[in-house]
Amino acid sequence: MKNWKKRLFPVLAVACLFVFTVLFYGPLSLYLNNAQELFFSLNDLLKVIIPVSLAGLAVISVLLMILPKKIFTPVLAAVFGLSLCFYLQGNFLNISYGTGVLDGKEIDWNAYGSYAAGNTALWILVCLIPVAAWFFLKKKKKTQILRTAVAFAALFFILIQIPAMAVEVINFSEPEGGSLTITDEGMFELSEGKNTLIFILDTYDEVYYEQFLANDPAFPNRTNGIVHFGNTLTSGATTMVAMPSILTGRPFLRDVSYAEYLKDVWDGQNPVRALAETGTDVRIYSEAMYFAESTADFVANFTHGEQKVRSYPILGSKLYKLTFSKFFPHLLKRFVWFYTGEFEEAKEATGQYKVNDAAFYSDYLSEGFTFTDSYDNALRLYHLHGAHSPYTLGADGKKKEDASLGDQLAGSMKIVEDMLRDLQSTGHYDDTRVIITADHGEKHRSEQPFFLLKDFGAKGEYTSCDAPLSLFDLSVLFYDEAGVDFGDTLPYGMHWEEMLTAGTRERRFFRNASGSSKVMIDEYKTTGHAGDYDALELVRSWEDPLGADAPYTLGEELSFTTEATGNRYSVEGFGNNTGFRTKLHGPYALLEIPVADPEPFGTLTFNLKFHHNKINVKETVIKVNGKEYFRGEITRSMAKEGVVFTAEAAELFAADNIIRIELVFPEISEEEMEKDVTSRTETLSLISITIGPAE
Repeated sequence: MKNWKKRLFPVLAVACLFVFTVLFYGPLSLYLNNAQELFFSLNDLLKVIIPVSLAGLAVISVLLMILPKKIFTPVLAAVFGLSLCFYLQGNFLNISYGTGVLDGKEIDWNAYGSYAAGNTALWILVCLIPVAAWFFLKKKKKTQILRTAVAFAALFFILIQIPAMAVEVINFSEPEGGSLTITDEGMFELSEGKNTLIFILDTYDEVYYEQFLANDPAFPNRTNGIVHFGNTLTSGATTMVAMPSILTGRPFLRDVSYAEYLKDVWDGQNPVRALAETGTDVRIYSEAMYFAESTADFVANFTHGEQKVRSYPILGSKLYKLTFSKFFPHLLKRFVWFYTGEFEEAKEATGQYKVNDAAFYSDYLSEGFTFTDSYDNALRLYHLHGAHSPYTLGADGKKKEDASLGDQLAGSMKIVEDMLRDLQSTGHYDDTRVIITADHGEKHRSEQPFFLLKDFGAKGEYTSCDAPLSLFDLSVLFYDEAGVDFGDTLPYGMHWEEMLTAGTRERRFFRNASGSSKVMIDEYKTTGHAGDYDALELVRSWEDPLGADAPYTLGEELSFTTEATGNRYSVEGFGNNTGFRTKLHGPYALLEIPVADPEPFGTLTFNLKFHHNKINVKETVIKVNGKEYFRGEITRSMAKEGVVFTAEAAELFAADNIIRIELVFPEISEEEMEKDVTSRTETLSLISITIGPAE
């Protein structure tokens, strides 16, 4: 008993040092400083590290307590020395391997010979010093001094870490509730009462519909009550402009950022909210980038995208693998080196909707429509790939690797036709309004989508109507059905009955025309037929109010997606911003970025992120102000995490305050160069660039 009491204090102190440093504060600090990049919450982290730390404390303490007397002190000293090594490695001894980013890139571990030797020697020295002290004090029978010294030293190294941890905890703010997530919940559940189904077949031009009819002239004979509106003008092009404007009636102008626009049109009164407030069960299956987070309040299948952990044991194994990659000595790091994408293995599959026609059709064939009396009205919008390239859909609605445009057109319509046939067989066709259209066309300026309507109770043969329809009219239709007076808030839409008898009218549409050096929306008007391309008149170009002279603040992210804050600096070699990415023409592209107040910064870190599905280039060269900083193949994992390199600010700003980034991929084939940039497969697609002070 007396021996047990003497051991307890030094054992707990040394065990706590190891547990606190490696098992608790180690992963906690990594999370607190990188939470924005991780899918799990602080609460999820604590569910892992608290039980692991308690278990570790119990195991280490018990093992030390039961050691034979002869080896207790040297083992205690060795554990203290090992714990001290972990502390020193994790806080002071690590170096940046390659880019310093855990992007899955292979590291040449043998290239760090001198560091490996020094690091290993230090570990051996630190571990041996306490054991050597035991050997020396043993001869003088003063090992109790060593046990006491080790215990207080352990407490000291714990205490000096607490202020740093406190600062990190105080400065930590939990990431916002996650981005908007569109789930596939209730995708084929309809009301026993009335339903509105809207099929958005992306890029399905009126010309493509005519091509489809030429290949399948029997289609009209297989329909019932459908009207073809062949004089339809889109509200916007391409999809990032079209989708919100169709559903809200308000176009995107470059007078504000895209995020501010979405917040403005979705947070307040809008047609979709108005329908939901009447009791209509609204579900939209599209992509979250076209909606503000507030839409989760009234669209039933929208949620705030907080990801759930599928397996805490998997999360724990990945978390400590990451931790050990920081705390292990150089010689052992290769066995635990971590790729941040490994955390995905612990993530719960959320049933998130993705625009994938073959998968959508497969799900439909498995489930079919179901009907409920829990609500009287339902609206379902299905955003499908439609006629958008690449062509991967067969005429049977199933995946086909070598599909043609004709296959894609037929396959998209087969999916819709089978779903309509299902409504007929279940007796719900008459009480369902069906709209089959595209968000925009593809020919000319993408202004003319096809449009088919089967209204409530409509019967009879397929007919055609030449009324001047605008996709802006759909938002007016929704407001009318909700019984909401929208006043003058929808200047581009018309009441349905008025449109049918209008004869002619002025219609407008808004097209994203962002390209090299220009970030803008072109506004067009026409009083002619939607198919009369020559009748389109450019009214105004709504340009980015800041422009290419806007000074860039180091540390900010430049976007080549919806916000297009990076496109304003593109001088040469950039295609149009699609909202998802910006393709490079190749083989050369140039950005010129004027920097505000660069003087205080020494070393700068560059991070260029590319769309990982749009890379088919063997070698890329990246230069900054004439000096080469990267040469090699950009792999998919590198593209997603970012191509990272550093440069000295003094060199960059020697001549002026402009950063000039050149991207060259010279091995592009002549066949590819003859294609329009939108059809290129040998290209790079930029998502963002961030330039900031090195950490």
